[in-house]
Amino acid sequence: MAKPLRNLLITVLIIAVLGGGAWYLLKSPPLDAQTETTDIYLVQKQAADVAQVQVSNQNGDYTVIQQNGSCTVHDIPADVVNTDYVDMLLDECSNVYYQSVVNENPDDLSLYGLQQPTAEVYISYTDGTVLQLLFGAEEPLSGGRYFKTADSDAVLLMKNSRTIRFTMPVEKYINYIIIEPNQSTSILSAVQDIAFSGTQLPEPIVLKAVLEDREEIKREASSFGAVTHLITSPVVHEADQTELITITESLLGLISEGVVDYNCTEEELAAYGFAKPALQVEFDYQNGKDAKVKHFNLKLAVLDGGYIATLEGQGIVYKIADVAFTQVSYENLISRWFLSPFITDVKTLEISFDGETYAFDMESETSKELVVTQSGKELDSELFRKYYNLIVTAAAEGDALTDVRLPAIPEMTVRFIYKDTTKTDDVMDIYAGDVRRAYVEVNGTCEFSIREKYVSCIKTATVNVVNGQIFSLEW
Repeated sequence: MAKPLRNLLITVLIIAVLGGGAWYLLKSPPLDAQTETTDIYLVQKQAADVAQVQVSNQNGDYTVIQQNGSCTVHDIPADVVNTDYVDMLLDECSNVYYQSVVNENPDDLSLYGLQQPTAEVYISYTDGTVLQLLFGAEEPLSGGRYFKTADSDAVLLMKNSRTIRFTMPVEKYINYIIIEPNQSTSILSAVQDIAFSGTQLPEPIVLKAVLEDREEIKREASSFGAVTHLITSPVVHEADQTELITITESLLGLISEGVVDYNCTEEELAAYGFAKPALQVEFDYQNGKDAKVKHFNLKLAVLDGGYIATLEGQGIVYKIADVAFTQVSYENLISRWFLSPFITDVKTLEISFDGETYAFDMESETSKELVVTQSGKELDSELFRKYYNLIVTAAAEGDALTDVRLPAIPEMTVRFIYKDTTKTDDVMDIYAGDVRRAYVEVNGTCEFSIREKYVSCIKTATVNVVNGQIFSLEW
C-alpha cells in the first residue's frame, strides 16, 4: 500500500474515533449533572414533628404554630385557611432537601441573593431541634432557588416549588375558594331563593324557588307550567332557565384572584365601597340532597377598574373576575314566554276580540282525557290542544318598552281561569302598536311587545277551532 494512502486511512480512522468519542460525551450528561438530580436531605422527619415555623420575607412576617394536630396560621381565621397550603408547608419543613451544592465557600453571597436574603425561615421541631434557612435569588437556568443554612457558608440549590410558602405573602394561605363548588346533580335545585340588588341595577331582582312545601309560590308559578324559580320582583315572571344556570354556575365555585385585605372591620369594608355595593347577591344554597341550607350574602364593589368582593361575616376582601353573575340583568333573566300554564290546570280559556268572546270550557284529569266545549258544543280535543299550544307561544319581541301609552281598548284579551279557585285569573291584553308590533300587558303590567302577526294568527285559529277546521301554527 502506498504511504500517502495509508496515512489517509489512518487519518480517517482517527477522525472517526474522535468523532465517536465526542458523540458519546455529548450523548452522556456529565457526572455532576447526573448527581444534581439526587435529593440530599438536611432534615427528614414527619409533618407532625414540626412545632412552629417563623417566616420573614419581603412581604412581611408570619408564624405557623402546630398543636394537637391543628395549625394556626398567623392571624388568619381558621375557617378560611387553605389547608392544602398548610400541608405543603409542613412537608417542606419536615423534609428539607436540596439538589446540589452550588458553592462550598462563596466569596460574595450577593451573587446568589443571600447578602440580603429574600426570606428567612426559622423551624422548630417537637424534639427541640431547630433549623434556620436563608433563601436568595432564583437560579436562572434550572429555575431553582439558592439557599443556605444559618450555620454554614455553603450555597445550596432547592427546587423552587418547595420554597413558595417561604417567599409568598401570608394572605396566600387564605382559601381561594370563596363559595364552595356545587356537588348536586342539578345546579338549580342547589340554589333556592336568590336576590340581586346594588347600584348597578335599576331595582332589585328577587327569585323564589318553587319548592314542594311552598303552596303559595307553587300556585303563582303554575301560570308558567313547570318552573324551578319564579321571579317575584320587580314583576312576576318565569325565570329563564338557561340564563339562570349560566349565572349560578359562575356564582357557585367562585374563586379569588387575590386577597386585597382581611380581618376588616365594618368601617374598613365600607371604605372599600361595600356599604353601597355595586352588586349584592343573597341566596340560599343546599350543596347536596341532605346538606344543610346555608345563606350567603356576597357584596361586590369596584376597585382599580375591577371587581372586589366580600362575604358577610368574613371581613375578607377578594379580587374576582368579571364573570356571568356580575353582569346579571332583569331583562336577560326573565323568560320571554308571557303565560304558559298546563292545560290540565285551566278550567276555562277565554279569548276576546272584535266584540266577541269565545269561552272554551275544559274538563280533564289528564291531557289525554281532555273534553272541550264552547257554547255547549263539544270540540275536537286534538285540534284544541294544537290551538292551546299556539296560544301559549306568545313571547316577547325586542327590548323592554319605556313610556308606552296604550290605547283605551285592547285588540285582543286572553284570560286563563283556573280549576284552583284560590288562584287569580291570568289576563293577557294585547294592544295595537307601531309597525308590525303589538303591546302586551300581562296582569296589568306592560313591559314588552309581540309580533303583530300573533294577533291575526290567533283570530283565525279561534274561528277555525270552533268550526273544526285546521289552522296555521306559524306567526
